[in-house]
Amino acid sequence: MDAHYYETRQDWVGIMLAPSTVKKMPDLREWCRINIVGSAKETIEAARKHVQWSAFVQPCDEIPLHSEQRSHTNEFQGLAIVPTDGQYKFISIRDSLDRSLKELQRLLFIAPDPMAQAKYQRSINWLEQVLHKWRVIADNVEGLEKSKQQEEQRRNRPPKSTFLGPR
Repeated sequence: MDAHYYETRQDWVGIMLAPSTVKKMPDLREWCRINIVGSAKETIEAARKHVQWSAFVQPCDEIPLHSEQRSHTNEFQGLAIVPTDGQYKFISIRDSLDRSLKELQRLLFIAPDPMAQAKYQRSINWLEQVLHKWRVIADNVEGLEKSKQQEEQRRNRPPKSTFLGPR
């Protein structure tokens, strides 16, 4: 029942998880949290632990809800659905979120009035925060992969000749 209640009260174009759903999974918020910690390797390892959750659900401390007075918005602390293409790979998640953000920005531009634009802007603000974390992780993955390739190329090169020519 609360799913319908919250669905009709949201004042953005995002999707939140109903509190009754979150209540059934008390550790879900922690499973979904992305922590940028220490080195690139440590950040990647931390992200891998719960990517099956964090790729699709993220904490949102400011889910906008309509108040009884239409001129005011209440903010709800909860969990929201991340608009990805369903991939678990960090680079795919980043790229999917980037596409979603661009589409929200396009829709904001063509929204019919300031109230509709505000709904898009609130979703954009949250998605930018989520995307920033996935960019850090994906960029770390790409950086480590590049370093690994360069190291392999160095190892596979023939040794340099030390021949100095005739004496």
